[in-house]
Parts: sequence; C-alpha cells; structure tokens
Amino acid sequence: GPWSPGPWVVSSTHPTVVYGPDGRGVACMYATERARGNAVLIAAAPDLLEALVQVVNGLDWSLLLESDDLPDRKQVHASLLQAAESAIAKAKGEQP
Repeated sequence: GPWSPGPWVVSSTHPTVVYGPDGRGVACMYATERARGNAVLIAAAPDLLEALVQVVNGLDWSLLLESDDLPDRKQVHASLLQAAESAIAKAKGEQP
C-alpha cells in the first residue's frame, strides 16, 4: 500500500512516537494524557488491517465450502478469530 510497511511499534524511550521496522518514524503524537494510548492504537494499524483482510478473504472462501467441509470451515474460522483477537489485543495495548 501507499503507507509504511508494518509492523509498527511504540518507542520504548519516547512513548509518543511510532516507528516502522526500518527504525524510521511513522507517527508522533502530541504530548497529551492520551498520547501513549493513541500511539499504541496507531502502531496496531497494520495488524488490524491485515487481520481484517484475512477475515474478509477467509469468510469469502469459507462461504464457498460445501456443507460436508465443516471441519475445514471450523479451522478457517478459528484461524480468522485468532488473527482478529491478536490485532485487537495489540490495539488495546495488551500485547507488544
């Protein structure tokens, strides 16, 4: 896409700055009481986008499965759920 590739991380020394994998700054928050939370949410953006793309693609594929492919469908749904939960946890600052 036209954005910096992920993953993005919040700086351990400057909690209002988000860096990309190349060490370049991606975003910088105004120093407010919500700056750290905003930085965490912005840092999760690539993960959230990827999880949502996986969900959309996986559900699209899952809908094509025949009813006798239920175990495969459950595996697809479990994988999609894990990706979404992981991205949500990162956006909420519950994981690195």
